[in-house]
Amino acid sequence: MSNFKSEGHPGITKSLPSNSSRKNGCLVIVDNEIGELEVMKRSLEKIKAFAIHTFTDPRDALEFIKHNHEKCTLTISGTRLPGMSGLMLARKIKQTDSTIRILLLSAFEIHENEFSTVLPSTKVDGFIQKPVSSDKLLNMVSKVTSLDEDTVSSVITLYERT
Repeated sequence: MSNFKSEGHPGITKSLPSNSSRKNGCLVIVDNEIGELEVMKRSLEKIKAFAIHTFTDPRDALEFIKHNHEKCTLTISGTRLPGMSGLMLARKIKQTDSTIRILLLSAFEIHENEFSTVLPSTKVDGFIQKPVSSDKLLNMVSKVTSLDEDTVSSVITLYERT
């Protein structure tokens, strides 16, 4: 199995370099399933709107966000992670910068209105049920960011052809 971790940073997987043509800042994806991370990263790379950074360890992701919060637009995180739950990560991200959007991934169906009733102190912008399809992921990212719907539609069409 390939080593997905970056040198000097355990838990950090390969990231795209920062690029000024990425007008929407950076997008952070956190999940303990490397396969899911790679699928989401490949899907989102197609729209070329974000610098994408993937992490397997939520503590490393949080550290990255704390140092780069002014560039971060969106965090997509699993709910069950080693060392810190996705819910705790969401809280800590919002404490760092309340403007960062958060999407939570779960194998279980989560209803937003029930979630906000049970955990009112945790602000998230949406939920995606696993397994994650490319079109669902792209639509949710478009919904919570300022991505142009035509750009997302063209990428979804590209996926349907392949």
